[in-house]
Amino acid sequence: MHYCYACGSALSSEHAQYCDNCGKSQIPPTATSGTMTPIDADPVPAFSFQEFMPAKEAATALSGEHYQGKEVSHYAMPAVHMPEATNAQSASEQFASGIPNSAVEANAITANEPTVAMPSSAEHGPLASVYQPQSGVFPPQAPVPQPGAAYDPAAIHSVSSPQNIYPPIPGQAPYYGPQGAPSAFPPQASSPYGPYYPPVPAPTPRKRSWFSSTPAKILIAAILLVLLIGGSATSYYIYLITRPKPVISIDSVYKVNALPTGSTNVGLTFKGSDFTKSSPITILMDGYRLPEQPQIISDKDGKADAVLTVKEEWVTGKHTLTAKDGDGYTTAKGVAINIVKQGEAGTPGPGGAPADNKSFTISGQTNKNTDLNITVTGQPDPQGGLACFEGDDGHVVTDTGKLDDGTPYTTKFATTCSGTYKSGKLEVTETMKQEETTFVTQGVTFTCKTKTPYESLKVEGTYGSNQRFSGTYTFPATTATCTPYDISLTTQAESGTWGGGPSF
Repeated sequence: MHYCYACGSALSSEHAQYCDNCGKSQIPPTATSGTMTPIDADPVPAFSFQEFMPAKEAATALSGEHYQGKEVSHYAMPAVHMPEATNAQSASEQFASGIPNSAVEANAITANEPTVAMPSSAEHGPLASVYQPQSGVFPPQAPVPQPGAAYDPAAIHSVSSPQNIYPPIPGQAPYYGPQGAPSAFPPQASSPYGPYYPPVPAPTPRKRSWFSSTPAKILIAAILLVLLIGGSATSYYIYLITRPKPVISIDSVYKVNALPTGSTNVGLTFKGSDFTKSSPITILMDGYRLPEQPQIISDKDGKADAVLTVKEEWVTGKHTLTAKDGDGYTTAKGVAINIVKQGEAGTPGPGGAPADNKSFTISGQTNKNTDLNITVTGQPDPQGGLACFEGDDGHVVTDTGKLDDGTPYTTKFATTCSGTYKSGKLEVTETMKQEETTFVTQGVTFTCKTKTPYESLKVEGTYGSNQRFSGTYTFPATTATCTPYDISLTTQAESGTWGGGPSF
C-alpha cells in the first residue's frame, strides 16, 4: 500500500501520480546536496515514497547497511515538514506506536543526515523551517508475507489501515481519509508542494438575475445591434435624401414618335434642376461627353438652362442624354432623343432649305428670260419630295407662235416629268411624249413631227444661304420632219443658269 506524502491518505494504485484526496502530485523533486530541486528540473525523481520497502524488509536492509548488494549508508529519506501540535505526541511516537520495535530501531535516522531545503515560489510562498523526521517515522507499510505463511487479509488490513497505524493526536480533530475512516494523520500545514487545505463544501449558488443569463445577453446584444443598424441606416438615408439628385428635360420643335428630334444645326432645349449649386454641367450622350457642347453652369438654386445645337459629328439614330455636375452627381434617368439627317422629320435642310416632307413651288427664270415653274410635293420620310415642271402631266397642249419670217404656226405636244427634292437639292427632267407643228406658207400646209419621246428639258438646283434655289438648265437640240415635201426643221440646243425662290 502506498500513501500520499502530502496528506497521508492511501493511494489508489502504487503507480498513482496524484492523490485522490488532496490532488497533490506523487512525483517528488530530486534531493541533492541538501536542497530540493523543482519537479520540472528533473523528470526522473531520485527518491519517492513509492519506493519505500515494507517496514520489515527495510529494517533488515538498513541494519546490514546493504540492500540488494548496494551500499545504502548515504540513502537518506527527504525531510517532511510536519505540523507541531501543543501537548501532543511526537511524530515518531505516533508512527512508532503502530510499527514493530525492530523496524523502528532499524530505520532510525540520525540527526547528522542531510536536511532537504524547500524552494520558495509565488504559488506556495516561503516555506517554514524544514522538519527533520524523527527516528522511526515512516509511512505505514503492510507486513511482508513470509514464505509458506497463510494469507491473512485481516492482519494486513489491521496494520495498513490509517486508523490503526496512526492513533489520534491529542487536541487534534480526527481527519477522515479517502474511505471516510478517521485518521490521526492530519492535513499538513506545509509540504514539498505547498500547503494542503481540506476540501471545502461548495457554496450554494446564488440566484442569478435574468439579465445576466445568456438569453438576456443575446437579446440585449440583438437590440443594440438593431438600434445601431437602424441609426446608421437612418443617418445614411438622411444623407442620401439631402444629396443633389439632378433631373433634366430635353425639348424640340421636331418630334418622331413623341421623341425630341434634331438634325445638324437644330437646337435642342435643355433644362435641368437639383444640381450642385454654381457647378459646371457636363452633357453626356450614351455616357460620353458631347462634342463641342456649350458651357453650362448651374445657378444658386441648382438649375440650368441651355440650347444644345446638334453637330454634324452626332451620329444619326436614337440616343440617351444625361448630365453630370462638377461634384459628380449624375441624373439617375436619361432622356431619349432622335438624331436625323438634315431635312428629315420636318427639320430644315442644309442652309435652312425646306424640309423634305414640305410641299412648295419655285418660280424661276433662265438667264435667257425663260420662265421655269417647278412644283415640289412633299413625301413621308425618308423618300423626299417629288419635283416636276408645271403642266407636265401628259395631256396634249396647243401652243401658237410665229416662225422667224413671221409665218404663224401651231404646235401640239404632251410632256411628262420626273424629279426629286431632298436635303435642299432639286433635280427635274422633262420628257416629250408627243410633238407636232403645222404652218401654212405660199398656200401649202406643212406638218412637221419630232421623233419622240426625248428629254426636252433638265434642271438642277440647290438651296442657298440667300434662301433661293439656283442652278443650271439644258434644252437639247431637236429635228422635225415635214410633209408634203421632204423638209426638216431643226432647233438648237440651249443651256444656261436659272434661279428662283420657294413659295409655301
